[in-house]
Amino acid sequence: MYFAPDSEYSPLLFSWLSPFMCVRFPSLSFCVRIHRAFTCRKDNDMFKAIWKLGAHDIELAKSIRRAVFIEEMGLPESEVFDARDAYSAHLEVFEEDTLEPIATARMYPDFARDNCDCCAVPATHIGEIAVMKQYRDTNQYYDFALRMLLYKAQSLSGQKLVADIFPSELPFYEAFGFKSTDENTTAGKIRVAVDKEKVRMQGECHTN
Repeated sequence: MYFAPDSEYSPLLFSWLSPFMCVRFPSLSFCVRIHRAFTCRKDNDMFKAIWKLGAHDIELAKSIRRAVFIEEMGLPESEVFDARDAYSAHLEVFEEDTLEPIATARMYPDFARDNCDCCAVPATHIGEIAVMKQYRDTNQYYDFALRMLLYKAQSLSGQKLVADIFPSELPFYEAFGFKSTDENTTAGKIRVAVDKEKVRMQGECHTN
């Protein structure tokens, strides 16, 4: 895990990150296995998912986002890479044997409007899910990355989960209880949100 603290970050950030920090203690081997790396099987192939904190050593995540968002979708680099990378938790999914990149996603502390629309409450912002083109024959890896974000968010301090997504992603989020809001976001995207305790975790991964 890598994270470079900066004096400008608020105590909220460190509170939000505390569930990740447990990986710094080697004696907590169970915690390291659960919170840092996951090894999964798809057919006869093994793939691994790893969490990394901050902008250091996330070249795999950046390469996937560049391939999908910039080269395929034509988004400007300024929208794909921003200052939030420095205080985000990044998910990297790759083939265990070949290290071939598969997918990435990120999450970071944010604020969202409360249910009364009268003030802001701590929130966890999730999204930026990108899956390499050759792994998009089904929706399995997108679904897997979204589930990883949602499971991790349950242990974080944000009261709400928010995401800025493309319209094509909406059905995935709606299946877990997210609803569209009227908040402004990046052009071409919509904002969705859900109270953390109201997330509907599905029993099986989507495979088509």
